[in-house]
Amino acid sequence: MVIKLTVSAWGVAFVLVAILLGMTIRLNRCRTLITNPYCDNPSIFKLSCENVYANNVYGLTFTVVLLTASIGSPHLFQNHSSMFDHGFVLIILHRFPQYPEYRKTGAIMFHIVPGSLNPLIYGLQSKEIHKCLSNIFHFKRVKPSI
Repeated sequence: MVIKLTVSAWGVAFVLVAILLGMTIRLNRCRTLITNPYCDNPSIFKLSCENVYANNVYGLTFTVVLLTASIGSPHLFQNHSSMFDHGFVLIILHRFPQYPEYRKTGAIMFHIVPGSLNPLIYGLQSKEIHKCLSNIFHFKRVKPSI
């Protein structure tokens, strides 16, 4: 069962990325400057002089489906919700070319914030770290009165 789930997850992702890559490669480019800190699909779309409506619709659908489908358990939800929020802001900022500095900041934050939250999210779930922090900050449990 684990092998079937793994193969299906990788297979679906591979097919969806192959379609997205095929749609991106077919575009003619008439510009050469990417203003983001890294190269992503919306940045490549902006280099094209062709109509990229189909690419935008597929890319947005692809992003929403994969991000929402990957939220499977509560501890993953915390990390994915942060990534989803930053990704959503970044997707929206690509639609407003008059704010390139916000888009650059959003792109950097998309990679920094979720990764920085991992030690916090997973570390606080560790009983040893939780106990140590409780001792340091002298958290006292409140016992309910009967």
